[in-house]
Amino acid sequence: MADEEEPQETELSDNQKIDIAKWFLLNSPPGEIQYMAKDLRLVLKDENVYGRAASEAFPLYNKTHIISLKFPNRSGDVCLHKFSISLVDLINHNLC
Repeated sequence: MADEEEPQETELSDNQKIDIAKWFLLNSPPGEIQYMAKDLRLVLKDENVYGRAASEAFPLYNKTHIISLKFPNRSGDVCLHKFSISLVDLINHNLC
């Protein structure tokens, strides 16, 4: 019998890890991203990689899933979604 070569394991680059982590975060079920983030942090074991992935994925996830956020001073709520108009757009187009 011929000797079978075992496949070599290659380390993923940080950018590859970030892309994979972002994919998992962005494809989390609605309302479940915090659980996915907690698990990814444990799997990655690298705060820099986790932080970059989370900082890119969370805003997109929040806009996609229409997340409601409370203002810190409890003055009201704001909804984030992909159809939001930015304050800059409001000012530039005299919509406010």
